Amino acid sequence: NPSIAAINGRYIAFESAALNLVANDTNSNIDIFVKDTTTNATTRVSTANAGTQATGGASTKASISGEGRYVAFQSAAKNLVTGDTNNLTDIFVKDTTTNITTRVSVSSSAAQATGGSSTNPSISTDGRHVAFESTATNLVSGDTNGKSDIFIKDTVSGTITRLSTDTSEVQSNADANNASTSRYGQYVAYDSTATKLVTGDTNNKGDVFLATVDAKKPSTPKVTSKTHKSSSKYYRNPTLKLAWSGSDSSGIGGYSYKLDKTSSTTPDATSEGTGKSITYTKRGTGKWYFHLRTKDIYNNWSSTRHFRVNIDRIKPKTYAPKKHTTRRRRGVATARVYWKVRDSYTGNKAYVKIVVKKRVYSAKRRAREARALRAFKSWRAKARKTKNKNLARKYRQKMRMHKRRLNKARRQAYKRVKTINYKWTKINRLRVYKWRTRASGKFKFWVMSKDQARNPQRNIARNYVIIR
Repeated sequence: NPSIAAINGRYIAFESAALNLVANDTNSNIDIFVKDTTTNATTRVSTANAGTQATGGASTKASISGEGRYVAFQSAAKNLVTGDTNNLTDIFVKDTTTNITTRVSVSSSAAQATGGSSTNPSISTDGRHVAFESTATNLVSGDTNGKSDIFIKDTVSGTITRLSTDTSEVQSNADANNASTSRYGQYVAYDSTATKLVTGDTNNKGDVFLATVDAKKPSTPKVTSKTHKSSSKYYRNPTLKLAWSGSDSSGIGGYSYKLDKTSSTTPDATSEGTGKSITYTKRGTGKWYFHLRTKDIYNNWSSTRHFRVNIDRIKPKTYAPKKHTTRRRRGVATARVYWKVRDSYTGNKAYVKIVVKKRVYSAKRRAREARALRAFKSWRAKARKTKNKNLARKYRQKMRMHKRRLNKARRQAYKRVKTINYKWTKINRLRVYKWRTRASGKFKFWVMSKDQARNPQRNIARNYVIIR
């Protein structure tokens, strides 16, 4: 009864009564062995956790997982696990990586089988599910048919399910034997002479049946982001943090996801694990789509969730293309501020702020300017006249100091008179703001902007209005 690892073919599990395949085989029982065809090493796996050999009965009917890590087998031994006191043949699974042996022919509450033995295991490729036949009466509730039934055990959750029933879970009226599970335990085939498993079974012969453990897709997963909360808004943050959650009655077996700029991508059927968050850094401007699928423990894949993220790293540009000159009529003038904001990505709206300031004329400022000019000319004349280099250097220092004072005095002073805030307004076209005033003089204005992603403007546009 050999069983080969289906994925790589490297490992072969088999039963043998030989005494010389491994050292210290003195139990005089049939044991389960695994052969590594690459290293030629042979390992006995029908042992307890500490490596103690089986006593009290033979171990047979090996079934190995796809990569060779897990080996299921039946055994009448009493010392493979603690608490084995039912004096029946049970189903065990050996993890060859951790060397842990687990009894799987137990109820969902871990009660050992009573009323009959469990035999002929078949393990799924991933090693999670084990199908077997059993005449035990306490593995599931309501087992009163007194027949051999087919069960499947989830070794992770511990749940056990009887499969040899009809679609209404009416139990079989004859023995069911020789279970064979699919890759992920989603389907189990077996044979039976029962006549109640399907309608129209009138041939009075043994038939082969296929039980579906779970063919239902998981629900579409939910995706959230702390950094980019809404798919309808724009964000300047190039670091994208995503989290998600999935649900399925059988349990979540993993997720597959992908981030790209295509709206309808379907991730492949390769699980990225059961993690529920990921961070992407240095994402550029554009509409990004995070695609996510969930699979359950039976490899049923959900529909794809598409989560859009809008990243905008482009700064808007402001313009003040026109100056405006006007006159007061009857003491009142209508001033116009012409402005424009361009943003090639975010859309046709932005936050705009316009600051208007009036030039202030001051007699004190003009007096400071005149004094600084006289001092500058005086020290310049002295620097040109003297032939002493040291004195000339000192005079030039004085000259430069008064030049700075002169420039400061000549600098035009403005006082803020108006601030216009457009909270969310249309852009990408020439706009004008009008206001009526009795004041005259020179008014300077500055145009500032932020887009929806809060990117500040690349420049601050400026121009002026003259009212006579």
